[in-house]
Amino acid sequence: MKTWERFHNKDVTRDVLISYGFGDGGGVTRDMLKMRRASDRIPGIPHVKTSTAGEFFRKLHADSRRHPEHLFTYALLPHAGTVTEGGTIEAGCALNTPVRWMPGALREQAARPLLAVDSPNLMVDAVKPCNADPAAVILRLHECRGTRSGFTVSASRPVLRWAPCDLLENETQPPQAGPGIRDTAHPFEIKCYKLWLR
Repeated sequence: MKTWERFHNKDVTRDVLISYGFGDGGGVTRDMLKMRRASDRIPGIPHVKTSTAGEFFRKLHADSRRHPEHLFTYALLPHAGTVTEGGTIEAGCALNTPVRWMPGALREQAARPLLAVDSPNLMVDAVKPCNADPAAVILRLHECRGTRSGFTVSASRPVLRWAPCDLLENETQPPQAGPGIRDTAHPFEIKCYKLWLR
């Protein structure tokens, strides 16, 4: 029952494999089979069928043909040098989150990014309104090249103050004044900041 309750994919399949046996690969004993058959007479227990693992997977494969197809994009990007030298990180992000174009008039101020990072090792993941403080903006970024990196964040509007925060947007240090953020990220570290802009 616990195995069935913990099983999260009931909407995909009703079959769960429970392997059992004696010791390390010693197979099942007659007593185990007797107890397994006795469980069929207990009300409320899911139906159990004894079979080999091969039979289970063959049935699972046959049943999988009833499920809808999943569409995905697969891309090959030939490049010179290493993964980071070849620009594959940026290309992967561009593939997963393509730029969306919308018609409209463009003001001169809007042509510049609200926030910009000066290091190619830091990738901006989100710029969004702060949930707890509508006057603040949240900047989330991460180090994407596996190296310790110093960086500076600049803004197209004056920064009144800023504070490091956690992923739940709670400030982890008191706010600091300054025209921008200067900080260091460790390899693959996620950094999050709360900024108050004029």
